[in-house]
This record gives sequence, structure tokens and C-alpha cells, in this order.
Amino acid sequence: MFNYSKVLYIIITFERLYNFIYGSQLNLLQHINTYSNLSIDELKPFYETAKSNNSSIFNKTYTLKTGPPNKHGTY
Repeated sequence: MFNYSKVLYIIITFERLYNFIYGSQLNLLQHINTYSNLSIDELKPFYETAKSNNSSIFNKTYTLKTGPPNKHGTY
């Protein structure tokens, strides 16, 4: 019984870590696969949810750059 609880704890810990790393990305991809031709405004709620759930990571302001990069590879 004790070994089972250790294994269960490890499984739950890895599941939380997986969802922390990939959860918002997978939710976004599922939505994009269901609905095509989405605008930035329609996708922004996914970013905002990830930002609110992971505020320590998203403490900067990011902007979406479109178009080709300049000759130095930046926008």
C-alpha cells in the first residue's frame, strides 16, 4: 500500500507538470483544429488564461509581430 501511494503521488505530480507546461498550448491547438480562420482577438482569451494561471512566467508584456523579419532576423 505504501509503494502504491508513492507511485500515485509521482503520477499526479507529473500530470500537473505536464499540464503546467503544455496545457494552454494543447487547449489552443484543439480550438484551432475545430475552428479555422481565427483572428488574434479570438485567440487572445487563451493567452490571457495562460497568463493568469502562470503569472510568474508572464510578468512581461508581449506583442505579436507580423510580417517578415529584417535582415538581422528580428522584427
